[in-house]
Amino acid sequence: MPSVYIETSIVSYLTARPSQSLLVAAWQDVTVTWWSYQRQDFDLCTSALVIEEASRGDQEAAGRRIAHLEGIPLLPVSDQVIEFARRLVHPGPLPVEAADDAFHVALSAVHAVDYLLTWNFKHIDNALIKPQFRAICLKHGYPSPESVPPRRWSEVCPMKDEVIVALWKIKEEIAREHEYDVDRLGAMVREKEREYAYRVVDRARSKKSDTCQDSGDS
Repeated sequence: MPSVYIETSIVSYLTARPSQSLLVAAWQDVTVTWWSYQRQDFDLCTSALVIEEASRGDQEAAGRRIAHLEGIPLLPVSDQVIEFARRLVHPGPLPVEAADDAFHVALSAVHAVDYLLTWNFKHIDNALIKPQFRAICLKHGYPSPESVPPRRWSEVCPMKDEVIVALWKIKEEIAREHEYDVDRLGAMVREKEREYAYRVVDRARSKKSDTCQDSGDS
């Protein structure tokens, strides 16, 4: 079963109040449809960073986001994840303000997740940045997760609606709190993981064990 990393923008659109914008309302509808009818076809995972981002902002809305993340296994922030996230941030393709998003990509890559589900066209599912992600993954021996929205679009859409703008503010707030430092941000996410230790699943270690087992059998 293909694996999917659920990034914060997915639960943001999934649980937001209906938008007056026709475009945003369409994205919300697509997200609800995917969540209702397609997610069972995938092996879902997320992270303590997504929980941290989802818990910020309006507490009523945060409660709805957290409720939808309940039960989804969390990928741990290993030393490899922190090191890879560091390589994605300036002078890598992402600005220091996007350190959170570097971790979403790094977690997906290091844990060999097939798809990174996101509505974040600014820093993740960006046509100009994605080839750089792939090149960095290839250079360091990681598979490159395919970042996609719940429905693929034929063009890059400008995203300045109320749902994503609120999330951008949260991401920037978290990065600023940790002085845009990847190591400090990684330490925070690891601390957050301890609150949800029963949900943490180390896919990277599991895949490595499976690979060693297959080699031994052959």
